[in-house]
Amino acid sequence: MATNTKAKATIKRKPNTLRIQSEKGKGEERKLAEVQLSPAILNTIVAQSFLKSFVGEVDLTEAATVIQEKSDKI
Repeated sequence: MATNTKAKATIKRKPNTLRIQSEKGKGEERKLAEVQLSPAILNTIVAQSFLKSFVGEVDLTEAATVIQEKSDKI
């Protein structure tokens, strides 16, 4: 039995690119407005500007997810 030994290609994403998942029943413009007005996104952008000089680039999508998860616990 043969096995595939090729490594999977990884997609290099830009850290300042926010990945937005579509939701059934919501149009693209509505989803974009929700994201633009989201406190988690706005806090992430502020945090990124302060963290950049200390730790470098932080992935926007991952950072926003972490902030949202932390705020959901409050």
